[in-house]
Amino acid sequence: MSDEQQQRWKEALDTKAASRYTGYSPRTLEKLRWAGGGPAYYRLAGIRYLREDLDAWLESRRRRSTSDPGPES
Repeated sequence: MSDEQQQRWKEALDTKAASRYTGYSPRTLEKLRWAGGGPAYYRLAGIRYLREDLDAWLESRRRRSTSDPGPES
């Protein structure tokens, strides 16, 4: 594993930290893991999120108006 990869894993966020980072509650992130549609995560000694995955997921939820259906439509 490269130094860069090791650093990414050291900075991986648990659910509480991911909640603070995204503004979504830990329970909402848990529900999204169960139902799908949430950010990518890893199950390594607990749930872990990479910031880049959280950023990509948040960006995918970006809308310009309430009538904007987003890219999934």
